[in-house]
Amino acid sequence: MNCGNMAEAMQEIIYEKNFEIEDSYWWFIAKFKIMDSLIRKYVPSGRTILDVGCGTGGFAAMMKKNYEMICLDTSRTALEFCRKRGLDRQFNGLLGEFDYKSTTVDAVTMLDVVEHIEDDEGALRDAFRLLPDGGVAFITVPAYQWLWSFHDVIHMHYRRYSRRS
Repeated sequence: MNCGNMAEAMQEIIYEKNFEIEDSYWWFIAKFKIMDSLIRKYVPSGRTILDVGCGTGGFAAMMKKNYEMICLDTSRTALEFCRKRGLDRQFNGLLGEFDYKSTTVDAVTMLDVVEHIEDDEGALRDAFRLLPDGGVAFITVPAYQWLWSFHDVIHMHYRRYSRRS
């Protein structure tokens, strides 16, 4: 098995596992509740949120009660899991390919996504280009390079971040 196939197989396993546990594992529950409270503070109900790197859609499924959610991911497997959650508004591709001229978004979420992107600064520029005046981006990343572990390797991270970075 070449490295590309091995990485794809690993991704499939991770997506399957995340889909199984996103509704019950404490880490996802706590993170989603924190993000929900932050988003409600800054984005009025009924607005459109682009969930970049949506994964299996656990967060978007929770948020769709109050917001119009668009799921963006480069993985067709991830988007299939989103469909199982009833998330049908999807874009399969890179953030820079998203048609921001015909689709207005009021907020962008990138929850533990940026560390997966080699050109992280370019991805952030793409995210902010989508937002109208007054639009909001919510971004979370793993902290501290000194905490790098096998978890980062199997999740195909490029880096961890400090407050400065």
